[in-house]
This record gives sequence, structure tokens and C-alpha cells, in this order.
Amino acid sequence: PGPISMLVFVSIVMVAQAALFVCSSYATRFAAFRYASQHQRCYIVFYSVALILNFIAAIILQGFLSYRQMVGVGARTFDGQLLNQLGSFQELFESFPMQKSVGNTLFRYCFPTTFLIPFVFEGLFNVVIAKHLGWLLVATKPKITGEAAIQALEPIEMDQGRYADIIFNTALLTFIPFITPGYMYATFVRFLLSHLWIFWYDSYKVLRCVMRFSFSTPGCHRVGLKLFGMPISILAGALVFKANQWSSGTGLFGHGHLQGPSLFLTMISVMALNLALYNIALAIVLKRFSSRHDRTESTATYAEAVKNHPAVATYFSVNPIHCLRSKLSLCKKLPGVP
Repeated sequence: PGPISMLVFVSIVMVAQAALFVCSSYATRFAAFRYASQHQRCYIVFYSVALILNFIAAIILQGFLSYRQMVGVGARTFDGQLLNQLGSFQELFESFPMQKSVGNTLFRYCFPTTFLIPFVFEGLFNVVIAKHLGWLLVATKPKITGEAAIQALEPIEMDQGRYADIIFNTALLTFIPFITPGYMYATFVRFLLSHLWIFWYDSYKVLRCVMRFSFSTPGCHRVGLKLFGMPISILAGALVFKANQWSSGTGLFGHGHLQGPSLFLTMISVMALNLALYNIALAIVLKRFSSRHDRTESTATYAEAVKNHPAVATYFSVNPIHCLRSKLSLCKKLPGVP
């Protein structure tokens, strides 16, 4: 494919991902959760599942179009057989022309379409352009003063949707073993370099460009840990797929011991078993190393807690805002506030 088709492909994928982002955000917003952590957890699940389903649909469509094009030009396998003469879908998918075509599509889908460009554009539009437009708006509109001006220059709010982005990028990486291994090294290197950029950008964004964020509970982190079982399960299915290729002993693809539905069912079973074992192990580890305590039935007041544990720092005794309120005696005007 030429540069024009590459640009069209990248644009379509980016528009689709942006549309999924907006749809997932609106869906969780309309759910009207009580707490921000519930909203974020639902968004992470919706967005992650939507991205993976969109990717599978895109690969299937692109693979079908590539197949039709190669049949039209008379593409052949390494032993000279025409693609449209292959007897099964497994033989077709494991043939070198299809492996190369699907691998090239997957590589372009990964980099720069998914690994890098969305995060560069996010910083460009959400930080640089948004701040510049706010400055221009306040500078050119004298009527925008006071609180309205503060809101116009207000930084963005940090969410925890990055869990979905990283999980999806990792899932894309685990799809690589299904195709020819020539793309493995190149994809891994670009994955690492792109995520170095994401790490630097998020660090700068949190410290310099964020108005507020909510990390009051570890709920989103635990959801991210559970969803990370998806790329691990995909990798387990890819290992079954590759092991079946090697099992033929002839060096010919599409001639493994497992054929057709039996291979598909074996892969799905291994993936489901791997996902179940992963979640069981994760639950055991979280329970073993969790430091949370159940205080739902506690009736102790703040004064009693401080009296019994005077040396223990609490949120009320070390928080700068509460210390300032105590110093200025503002808490006397608010009954019930320590």
C-alpha cells in the first residue's frame, strides 16, 4: 500500500477509536453512577471491550479485502498453489501471502495508529491548543471576567481511562504471534518507545496540566488488573496456535494435528481456562496483601480515635486545609466539623 492508503487507514482507525471514546464516555455518564470511581470503572470496561471488538472487525474486513485483491492478481502460496484453491480457512490463513498481508495490517494498526498518534494528538489538543484558545478567549472578550475567566483557563480533569489504553495496546501486541514472526521485533520496539512517550506525557500532564483527579479508591486499579487477563489469555491462545503449526513435523502450515473447529475450540478453551486461573490467582494475591480494614460497623468518633492514638497522623490532623481551618478557628462556625 502507498502513502495515500496508509493515511486513509490511519485516519479511519483514529476516527473509530475517537468515536468509541465518546460513546463509552456518554454511556457511563448516562448511567448516573453515584461515585466517580464507579463511573471510571464502568468506562474502563466499556472502552476496553469496544476497542478490542473494533480491532477484530477491522482486521477481518481488511483481511477479506486483501484476500480478494490477491485472488484478483493471481497470488500463490510458496508451493505454487492459487489462494482460491486452498481447501480450508485454516490453510488460507496460515498461507504466507495472507500471513504477510494480515501482519502488515496489524503492524500499521499498532504503529503509529494506536501506539503513538492518539497520545500525541491528546497532548496537542487537550493541553496546548485548549490552553491557547482559553488565553485568546479571555484576552479578546472583555466581558469574560471573574469566575467565567477562571473556568475558561481551567485545566482539564484527569481520568483513569489510561488503563484501557494500555490494556488495549498490550492486547494488540499479543495478537502478533498469530501471524508471521517477522513483525515481532519491530512491533515490540515501537511498543516500548511509544509507552516511554506515554509515561513522560502522563507525568507532565498530572504535574502541570490537570485541575483535579479522583483516586479515592483502588477500584479502577483492580479493574485494570482483572482486564489485563485478556491480553494474557490471547497470548495463551496464540501459543496453542503456533504449537499446532509445529506439530505437523512437515514444515507446511495448515497441516497441524488440530484442524478447523477442533483448533478453534481448543484455543477458546485454553484462553478461558487461562483467564479463570489468572483471576483466581489475582484474587488470592489481592486478598493476601490487602491492607484494607472493614470499618462499616465502627461507631468511634474522631475525638475518641485521637485520644486513643494520639501519635497517629490522620487525614484531619495533617491535611493542610484542615490545619488552616483549625488555626483560623473556622471550624467553630461549622457545627459537626472537627
